[in-house]
Amino acid sequence: MRSGRCPLRCNPSCCASCKTGVRKRGRTETRTVDVRIIAATNRDLVRSVQEGRFRADLYYRLNVFPIALPALRARRDDLPALVGHFVRRFAERYGKPLETVSPALMAALEAHDWPGNVRELEHIIERAVILSRGTELTFNKALNVPIQEGDPGPETMAEAERAHLLRVLEAARWRVAGPNGAAERLGLRPTTLESRMKKLGIRRPG
Repeated sequence: MRSGRCPLRCNPSCCASCKTGVRKRGRTETRTVDVRIIAATNRDLVRSVQEGRFRADLYYRLNVFPIALPALRARRDDLPALVGHFVRRFAERYGKPLETVSPALMAALEAHDWPGNVRELEHIIERAVILSRGTELTFNKALNVPIQEGDPGPETMAEAERAHLLRVLEAARWRVAGPNGAAERLGLRPTTLESRMKKLGIRRPG
């Protein structure tokens, strides 16, 4: 459910559905349903409520367990993992034998401001994969992101992921599990993170 795009005229129906149940079009009886509602929006609903563009009662019914996800530009440490994920997805989709990401492309992605957030990154990587030739994903002017000067040499997706995991582990003081641990910060199960660490040769120092 994209709550921010719900027209004001539909707010009462949504609020009633959350409270009492649903009603089929043309029927008068209300049916209770056992569902979990997940509402997402990129809009400031508090401001929308204050400006009269969103009902306060619906906002408070939806605002049970809010999760605020920062914009991509505020969590650039996630870029290597996201880039690797999208490269693998689109390389498989388009049958491209990609193994590495050029540092020039990675530097350009890290310098970009990402006004379109993760979806913009996804589309840029898809275009890059479509235009790629060979085993290295390289920069192309058609990607519409500024390129940085200098090319320190090829970086594999595994190396980019390893560097990202190391940064997160260091920020978590090498705590894998538990509150504010590296697994929680990465959105992974501790066992999954430990498996990735073993595969990438990451060991706790000392």
